[in-house]
Amino acid sequence: MYLVSQGGELLKSVLIYFLPLTLVLQRSNRLYWHASITRFLLSESEKLTYRPAEAEDRASDVIPKYHVYTV
Repeated sequence: MYLVSQGGELLKSVLIYFLPLTLVLQRSNRLYWHASITRFLLSESEKLTYRPAEAEDRASDVIPKYHVYTV
């Protein structure tokens, strides 16, 4: 009978102390993954945004400029 009551106390202490801790860890893990996915999407969207100055630089590198002089 004594072991059963000890087991009940142990179970109660596990439920009181460790269950909230595991829930907090699960929530922080979920928030970590959400933050990392958001960070990845933001970095990808920065690569895809249109920047006119960089586009002009790239266009001048690809397309050779011909200067026509008339005499």
